[in-house]
Amino acid sequence: GEYRVTAECQGYASGRGALVTVTAGEQPTPIVIRLLAQAVISGRVVDEEGEPLAEVDILASRKPGKTSPDSRYGHSDDLGQYRIWGLAAGRYYVQASVDRPWNVVMPRRKGASDKPESAYPSTYYPGVTDPAAAAPIEVTAGTETRGIDLRLVKARVFYLRGRFMNQAKPGAGTVTLWLRNGGPPGVQPGTTAVCDQDGAFEIPGVRPGAYTLQAVGGPEPRIAATLNVDVSADDVNGLVLSAVPGIEIGGAARLDGEPDFKWHDADVSISTPDSEFGPSAKADIHPDGTFTLKDARPGRRLLTAYR
Repeated sequence: GEYRVTAECQGYASGRGALVTVTAGEQPTPIVIRLLAQAVISGRVVDEEGEPLAEVDILASRKPGKTSPDSRYGHSDDLGQYRIWGLAAGRYYVQASVDRPWNVVMPRRKGASDKPESAYPSTYYPGVTDPAAAAPIEVTAGTETRGIDLRLVKARVFYLRGRFMNQAKPGAGTVTLWLRNGGPPGVQPGTTAVCDQDGAFEIPGVRPGAYTLQAVGGPEPRIAATLNVDVSADDVNGLVLSAVPGIEIGGAARLDGEPDFKWHDADVSISTPDSEFGPSAKADIHPDGTFTLKDARPGRRLLTAYR
């Protein structure tokens, strides 16, 4: 089979390694992997008053807000200083985020305040919130690029409020609503909001943008609902996500040129194209290639067979 061989060493950037093909009874060609000295990006994170911000997540990536094998993370210390090491040479974008990914929001407490709130948005060097306006930083092997400072300014954030309607089993189970930004993955962290016993939910701290709400959970059969939401200059109230039981899909997997192929330890999954939530349903493939997917969500889906 074909393999990728990689090497790591402290003080050097991890490369993509080398591909090698291994054939039974043959000696593989000797592999040479060249490691280059690491590059480093360092700087400081401050607030509107120039005071240091601690425990801010810093991401250095090839594209604004998008991670890749070359991406590296760092965190600001009590002085607001950060240092990201282990970078390969090339161009990077630096992003600072105060929020932790995949926050969990419990049902609203009685008497909770409705006053407007503000929060630090994800900010890109040289101090912009729009990833399209981010400035790239060119780093070279064996050097440290200093002074990549970021100033975070609080902005108004909003609430999303609504109700999850389970048509199959009203009020049954614990349901989680996933919130993700409709733009490039990783631009803003997702949030999980747990519904109360009546299905009501409230998600605070939402910044302006295009989002998708997705409800997942509950007892079998698994249930789901999806709703696109645009947030601009005010709270969004009265949202309704209506879920129905999933559908059952039967089929068979076939391997070209091998009609009698026996499927062992193989699976099939169905998912939404470009989804960040993973497969919505999975099933084993029987030795004769047949399978039955239960609780598949309606809509345009991607069917994948794998071993």
